[in-house]
Amino acid sequence: MEKFQTGQTVYQIGVNVLTQLPEIQEHKILCVGTKSIYTTGTDVHFNVNGESTFFFSFMDVFQPDELMKAYAHEVWTDSKEKAEQYCSKMLEIVQFRNNLKKQDDVNI
Repeated sequence: MEKFQTGQTVYQIGVNVLTQLPEIQEHKILCVGTKSIYTTGTDVHFNVNGESTFFFSFMDVFQPDELMKAYAHEVWTDSKEKAEQYCSKMLEIVQFRNNLKKQDDVNI
């Protein structure tokens, strides 16, 4: 398991509710527990500052099928490079979903 430290930066990746586009938000670790970290930063979905808890068991767990169902899916990581990869993949999925929606609208 990774060794986390207070003050370390982690990244939350998800789709912003207002823009409907994926983005990356930085969070600073405030406290490290046995199963999770407690952070402060801007929430990726609603773009508000606050605190978040990220569980170790969900680190780097990106499930594209969940993103196809709902934009509420998010992933967190301690790697800026991985964050950029997840964000890029999310953008592909969002664009694919939007194209499907446009096709459905045309067929109605």
